[in-house]
Amino acid sequence: MLPNSEIKCTRELQHCDLLVDGCNGIYVAQAFTYRVDMAHLEGVDPEDWNILRKGPDDSEHYFETWQEVSQNAVILARNDNDAIVGRYRLDVNDDVFLIPAEFEWCDECEWYHKPLE
Repeated sequence: MLPNSEIKCTRELQHCDLLVDGCNGIYVAQAFTYRVDMAHLEGVDPEDWNILRKGPDDSEHYFETWQEVSQNAVILARNDNDAIVGRYRLDVNDDVFLIPAEFEWCDECEWYHKPLE
């Protein structure tokens, strides 16, 4: 999902990292488990992680599990000393974007911004 270029918002659009390309289709959630280490997650049950890791061909609960994980997961960025230096959440449409947890959604431009101060 990319910012809507037809709507002019006065706030600067923020860069958000693409974590998993939507071209993975139904395997997006499985690809997510290969891109993010479980040790860097909060809000994800290990059993749910295993369901996603196995993929859609191995579990009838794959899609609802992905919905729950994508809404609740917090990805932790850590420095070399293992201290948490950032928290991210997911924006899932077809692609999976990594969004800094403090960013806010803007309905006008349909993208994320740093919070207003």
